Amino acid sequence: MSYYERKPTINSDGAPGFTTPEDTANENALKARIEKAWDCELHHFGKLCAIDFYALRHNRMVALIEMKSRDYAIDRYPTAMLNVRKWLALTLGQQGLGVPAYFIAGYHDAARWISIGNVDTSDIRMGGTLRLVKSHTDIEPIIYVQLSTMKRLPEEAA
Repeated sequence: MSYYERKPTINSDGAPGFTTPEDTANENALKARIEKAWDCELHHFGKLCAIDFYALRHNRMVALIEMKSRDYAIDRYPTAMLNVRKWLALTLGQQGLGVPAYFIAGYHDAARWISIGNVDTSDIRMGGTLRLVKSHTDIEPIIYVQLSTMKRLPEEAA
């Protein structure tokens, strides 16, 4: 199903949601890879939180994680898109909580990560969808992160 064909579900607060079962399956697969590679447990923040996950190891918070899971191969585009609002939340969370924050982009054949402090914010453009589908955040300022600046998960390092 194309992004533009998605039908909304309604969250408990009345806000629309657009996550499909395929999105959830892709996210869960990437989540399992990260947990194994970094020996941690990922837990969701609330549905409408700007940050996707916090990571626990031995019941202690060790990281904040924003995760993008794509349904294509890593070589399709040279960049991964990180919403400016998510970068801001991760930067603030890292500073306030004293744990590192990471942006992770997962693809069918690979995954890449970068510490939020190492994201080059010089390439910010309006991005997202071609037209509004679910909310005003469909089109917003985006940081285009070069995949070449991101690291491989330990499981993929060779």
